[in-house]
Order: sequence, then structure tokens, then C-alpha cells
Amino acid sequence: PHLIAGQAVSAAAAVASLYSGVDPTPAAVVSSASFSGTVASIVCTGGIAGCIYEIVVTATTTSPANTLRINYYLTVLPNLP
Repeated sequence: PHLIAGQAVSAAAAVASLYSGVDPTPAAVVSSASFSGTVASIVCTGGIAGCIYEIVVTATTTSPANTLRINYYLTVLPNLP
């Protein structure tokens, strides 16, 4: 999804769910979601090695109002030497 000329982000949210693996609290992977101007940002922390998380980011825009959604996949690897 892309913004059109003149649009800005007015709100952002992110939700994590488990795509693969075992994690009793997958939503805890998303620490925060924020926005500034035309950029929506998320911070992810933690997770369990071997799990793949689906992160859905939703941004609300201005002028004209619209809702944009994009999915990401986050793989957590074990500590490597």
C-alpha cells in the first residue's frame, strides 16, 4: 500500500499472531507502534526461537481518509555463535 500525494498517517497499530511454532503469547512480540508524517513504525522484541510470527500493521491516513494494511513475517532464530 502506498500513500497518495498529500496524505499522511494519522494512526498506526500492529498485531502479532503465530504463523508457525509454539508460543503461548505471540501478541507480546509487538512492543509498540507509532507514526510520524508518512511513516508508520513498529518495534518487535522477544519471541521464541524457531517461531514465525505474522505481524499485521494497519495505518489510517488523512486527506482522503483510508486504511492501509500490510503483513510481515518475522522469524526468530536461535542465538548463533
